[in-house]
Amino acid sequence: MYGFTIIYNSTSKFSIENSKSISYKNHSFFYEQSSKFLNDKIFTETPDFIIGIDGVILNLSQLKKQHNIIDYTALIIHLFDLDKQFFKQFKGDFSGFIFNKNTEELICFTNHIGSQKLFYSQLDSSTIVSHRLETVTQFRKENRLNVVAAYELMTFGGMIENKTLATDVYRLLGGEQLTVTPTSFKVSKYLDFNFVKATDTDSKKAIQKLDELFTSLITLEYEKDKEYGYEHFATLSGGLDSRMNVMAANRMGYQTHNFCFSQSNYDDHKIAEQISNDLNNKFSFISLDNAEYLTQLDENIEIYDGLIFYLASAHYNYTLNNLDREKSGLIHTGQIGDAILGGFVSLSKPNYFSSMMSKKLEHKLAPIDTSKYASEETFKLYNRLFNVTTAGCYVSSHHQSYIVAPFLDPEFIALCLSLHPNLKKEGKIYLEWINKLRPEVAKYKWEKTGFRPDAQWKNKLSQYSKKVKITYYTVTNQQHKTSMNPYDYWYNNNKEVALFFENTFKNQIDCISNSELKKDVCFLFETGNTIEKSMVLTLLSTIKKLKIKA
Repeated sequence: MYGFTIIYNSTSKFSIENSKSISYKNHSFFYEQSSKFLNDKIFTETPDFIIGIDGVILNLSQLKKQHNIIDYTALIIHLFDLDKQFFKQFKGDFSGFIFNKNTEELICFTNHIGSQKLFYSQLDSSTIVSHRLETVTQFRKENRLNVVAAYELMTFGGMIENKTLATDVYRLLGGEQLTVTPTSFKVSKYLDFNFVKATDTDSKKAIQKLDELFTSLITLEYEKDKEYGYEHFATLSGGLDSRMNVMAANRMGYQTHNFCFSQSNYDDHKIAEQISNDLNNKFSFISLDNAEYLTQLDENIEIYDGLIFYLASAHYNYTLNNLDREKSGLIHTGQIGDAILGGFVSLSKPNYFSSMMSKKLEHKLAPIDTSKYASEETFKLYNRLFNVTTAGCYVSSHHQSYIVAPFLDPEFIALCLSLHPNLKKEGKIYLEWINKLRPEVAKYKWEKTGFRPDAQWKNKLSQYSKKVKITYYTVTNQQHKTSMNPYDYWYNNNKEVALFFENTFKNQIDCISNSELKKDVCFLFETGNTIEKSMVLTLLSTIKKLKIKA
């Protein structure tokens, strides 16, 4: 894993293997650096500052040109002098910090979706910030389980807001910054999507805006690959989002290497291969048939730090482990497109918790304050998309790469949120955009519905046709034809997977001493489906790995 660790105001000796380090008074800075996109990273010291930025800044070249400054360090100092929140100008997958030696003010930040992890905690007069949760818990030495977070993990598949499984250890959320001085400690927002007003009702103008911005963002992400001489790697499935990226890139002259991962011969596989072949793109398929990745618990716990149930993107991690990516740079995707263009708009009254993954322990959840969010959409944006769905970003960082998608851009997210919910219900605006300005996207079947996405009525019909199809395959024991990840089919038909789950549970359940929690954990594992069982294993393995008292 790659990123920064900062120990603020501590005389304790602390070191991190295989890291670069800078010290100033009682402050220590460490950087574990990956080997790609090196010109976008910085870890340096000047007479007045210590600066660190990790990840990829898609618009770095544009910022240098705009301010007529070639040197990266000089640019950051110049931007900081203009505005301490200079990082809100960045586009991409990044995190970083700037430390002012004269005032001893430390500002840490992550990007607008929090896709680069930064954990923080205070201990006496010291503060620690790190991209690794384990580093923070090691510094604290004694750690207790955050029981509220444990129940959220076993219900939502991840945490609500900034919690972790360790009490008094938090994560910096998307659009947040942490500011520490000798006399203060403050977490604040530099970007808040709750302030976007959903008032735009002109669908014609909205579609034009979406397409123009989408096109400019495609250019931005693919030109970053070209800057480094990397091959364009792009995910491709049977969904709309990934094909929007790939087909837009193709239209603009960017040839992509497409890769797909799913159960063999499922719609995701067949549709993706057909699209890729028609575009004359290189195509790679990673079969998930043997379900091997379901047993790769430890590696995925290391990647997610227990923030998300380990199967969230374990299939993606398995794919990158088995894909030849020596020449690849960014991972181009369509991530969150369907969600921000209507997927989180309820048809009737708002349902903030409709994305709950298990209701078996719902009654044990602590109260969740939804009043601080402007709408159902923004609640799900922060707590579902940014906290759970973007798990793939953690995986990509683990593999020295970064996920990019036009839909992840802060300006694009704000544009989507500005559209009135009536335009987005059942994906209405998305389908209009495709059929009016990108009709080639609608030539192929949509895995979600089983139909081509060329008419709104097909969406409604699919609600019934999909149920019939799934029921038939379930009754005839052909669940492997119902999903790219038929978890329950694999669990019930692969003895090695079932045995791994059972043995892991038996070996780790005694790490919980809280009798009520232990009873609930046993109940969820014994009665739950494969996803619910994986939530339990995530909880137990994280407790064990981090040596948390539970």
